[in-house]
Amino acid sequence: MIEIGRRPWTWIVLVSLVVLGAVGCGGSGGPGGSTGGVGGSAGSTGSSHGIRVVMTEFKYSPSTISASAGTVTFDLVNQGRTAHDMVVADSSGKVLGKSSLVGAGQEAEFSVQIPQPGTYQVYCDLPGHREAGMTGTLDVG
Repeated sequence: MIEIGRRPWTWIVLVSLVVLGAVGCGGSGGPGGSTGGVGGSAGSTGSSHGIRVVMTEFKYSPSTISASAGTVTFDLVNQGRTAHDMVVADSSGKVLGKSSLVGAGQEAEFSVQIPQPGTYQVYCDLPGHREAGMTGTLDVG
């Protein structure tokens, strides 16, 4: 039996473990969790990762994506037959972020810091892909 008067730290440790366990099992904001800070966006998966973007030859789906300023996370799903990537650039063409190359049938998570509201360019920078129409728009509010 634990004597409270002689070992108060034992109770502190036990209570701390119970609190940490409860926090770790906390609510997720509904089935599938949150959208990682990116709310109300087209193509949102409702998962705990980010905005689901499907890549094929030669397009992104959705091609227009809405997000909030800050860290924007994408779940890139390549359903095409060739590798693709995603570049996010501002209106002047300055690249803010570039994903890794996502092989055919593969998936990858890609995060980029978007500093302020505005319209940003999205494109695949593999040779010929952008020219073939693999572009999109990221509208940040």
